[in-house]
Amino acid sequence: MSDPLHQTILLSDIEGSGLRDDLEKPVIRRTMYEVIHAALRTAGAEHTQYRTADRGDGVMVLVDPAVPKPRLLHALLRDLADELTSRNRLASPGTRVRLRVVLHAGEVRRDAEGESGADLDAAFRMLDAEPLRAALGATGGPVAVAVSEFVHHATVRHGYPGIAQESFRRTEFSSKEGLVPLWVHDPRWVLDPLAAPARPDGREQPVAPPAASAGAPTGTPDSGTGGTGGTGTTTLNAGVVHGDQFTGGKHYHGVV
Repeated sequence: MSDPLHQTILLSDIEGSGLRDDLEKPVIRRTMYEVIHAALRTAGAEHTQYRTADRGDGVMVLVDPAVPKPRLLHALLRDLADELTSRNRLASPGTRVRLRVVLHAGEVRRDAEGESGADLDAAFRMLDAEPLRAALGATGGPVAVAVSEFVHHATVRHGYPGIAQESFRRTEFSSKEGLVPLWVHDPRWVLDPLAAPARPDGREQPVAPPAASAGAPTGTPDSGTGGTGGTGTTTLNAGVVHGDQFTGGKHYHGVV
């Protein structure tokens, strides 16, 4: 068994893929792969610096830590959304793609059967979390991005070019291990800070669930309703984080 290696973990999932027919599924999968590879190229990642693993209606990408996280996150926030917007403009309703995306980092072990590790498990739980689903349902854009507490502490909070730290809001969701922090991105919070008003105790409001779109057919891939459900998940919020970070039972200092 090989030793675990530190990797940047990039996960994506297509909204409403179960509503597509067998002719549309290959098209949306191809689109997902093309835009993810394009974002990695924009971040300066060589083909030898990452590997992908298919997840049906999603993809897992393990990226060498030599690829700077700020460049990768910037590509996900800007270039990925721009590329999908352009493609969706020309696509039929059944082949338009909207993605949930998570960026995390941690120790990943690889063997003959694939990859494993607690940090990888945590990333998949973030991808399926209700706050991220709600964020995609509430936005008019094609992408909803969230980062882990670790990535926020290491990258977002430092205000690297192209990454507005005020465009992220901290929320929490329930998992088997308890409450897990998650930082959800929404550029509207930069333009209008009141979009996520503070509560009387000074903490942020939870990410609001999507409102039903007037006139939008229920359950269609582009209605914003596909894949936004979920059960057994409670969305809470915590305040601003200071000092060292604890994620998945691990104690992190400083930045990576």
